[in-house]
Amino acid sequence: MPRKQTRTPPRLYDDLERSGRLRIKTFLWGAGAISLMALAGYLTFASGGTTSIREWTSQQIVHLTAISGFTTQNIYLQGRINAKAADLLSAVQIKRDDPLFSRSPADIQQDLIKNTWIEYAQVERHLPDTIYIRVIEREPVALWQQHGVVHVIDAKGRVLTDDLKRFAHLPLVVGTGANTAAAPLIAYLRAELELTDRLQAATWISGRRWDLYFKDHVIVKLPEENMGLAIKKLADAQSKDQILEKQISSIDLRTPDRIIVAAPTEEYQQKNSSQESIHPVSFTQSGNDL
Repeated sequence: MPRKQTRTPPRLYDDLERSGRLRIKTFLWGAGAISLMALAGYLTFASGGTTSIREWTSQQIVHLTAISGFTTQNIYLQGRINAKAADLLSAVQIKRDDPLFSRSPADIQQDLIKNTWIEYAQVERHLPDTIYIRVIEREPVALWQQHGVVHVIDAKGRVLTDDLKRFAHLPLVVGTGANTAAAPLIAYLRAELELTDRLQAATWISGRRWDLYFKDHVIVKLPEENMGLAIKKLADAQSKDQILEKQISSIDLRTPDRIIVAAPTEEYQQKNSSQESIHPVSFTQSGNDL
């Protein structure tokens, strides 16, 4: 019994700049394809263009171009960073030796942007045998924890993936709505690396403001308004006095003209003396804005 042959996927070049120029052949290829499509278009027009005729005409275009040598051999992919190449190739839905015109660039584009990583996709056919794809990915900016589950999110709060292996360095935000509220906080913290290096998590409180959890169990209460100024004030205090390294339990920045520092209670010290460190995903959202 003869062995069933399976078609291999087209050769995937995973970055246009590294893989060289596209193989575009002679002008005759393009002229031949245009002639075939012009003839098919005329037949459609002459027949009155019913749905069945249009479908038949489309199938004939695909068939005629394929037997004329327009089959898919290469796919050039540019711009991929975090999305899996196999997932994007699967979205193209074209195998090696499939007709180059079997799927429209618009249809391929729509399937590519269904991938959570892909914000924009551009798809082109390069005659006689190549599909060129350029994508722009969403940038991962934070980890978002809700109900004990952690996701990677972008600046708009969109969930990108639940695979955290390569994203442990991102700041953690916690609570319902924290994903969509995080962008301004992250932007301010990025400007203060001395704070970012010590930050363990940020909790979204009552849908209005943030509590920041730092190493050594210090909690910083940020105000609802002028959050950027408060973070700058905290960064200056850390740079000048190493305030986050002192024996304190919390810093309240909700009053514009002052920094209110709370000394640790005996109960607080006993609770935290047994914990050398707090794993970020152990944080939970506070129900009250104290």
